[in-house]
Amino acid sequence: MRPRLKPMLASNGTPNPRYNYLVQQKLDGVRLMCDVAPGHVTAWSRTGRRTDVPDCVSDLMWDFAAKLDTTVTFDGEHLPGGRYVLFDLIIGLHTPARERYEQLLLLADKVEVAPLVPDDPAKAEAAGWEGLIYRRDDAVYYQGRTADVLKLKFVDTADVLVTEVGVGGKDAAVIAAIGNDGDLVEVGKCSIYNRGNIQPGQVITIRYTRLSEGDRVIQPVFLKARTGLDETNVDSIDTFSRRVRA
Repeated sequence: MRPRLKPMLASNGTPNPRYNYLVQQKLDGVRLMCDVAPGHVTAWSRTGRRTDVPDCVSDLMWDFAAKLDTTVTFDGEHLPGGRYVLFDLIIGLHTPARERYEQLLLLADKVEVAPLVPDDPAKAEAAGWEGLIYRRDDAVYYQGRTADVLKLKFVDTADVLVTEVGVGGKDAAVIAAIGNDGDLVEVGKCSIYNRGNIQPGQVITIRYTRLSEGDRVIQPVFLKARTGLDETNVDSIDTFSRRVRA
């Protein structure tokens, strides 16, 4: 059984017209990778923590494990309602993205596969999508962040770390991101009123208007708690948007 693969992570940016891309909706779920090997099925979070195999594909994954003579990795998003939507199938690390996606489509009658969509950001934003993902179709699998996969977000969001709770009000959380020197830096406070039992050390996703010149988030709004993530997955200051929206 091969070593666990690290996820291929998207960079912020817009597609390069020199390349061809597989375009998909940016899904708002929890990243989940499933390693399937002869007699073994293991699920991993984005940070490498073992987790449960989604019920919706558990029987199928174990069926694959009984028939395979090698290790394959399914990559996708675990969405509310128990859905597991797949966007990649890694058999060989040197297989281009287009070929990997075509291999995944062969299983579309058994699993839910993220469809390809038109490269039309205006239409996607009008439909209420969070954004688009662009996967360069000739790119091989890369473990870590890469410019071969790009994310175009219509709503500015960030994953931040809760460092304190109850400062400036019992329903306020102090939030931090990764600074330019690699250390955590406070970027503001966010209301967690009626958001459950949020504790220091948790990663949460916020929506915000922009980042100020003083590296403070303007109008942060709590969106969700991120299970299975830790401070190593917090976003960096340099990925925050400073644009002023019209």
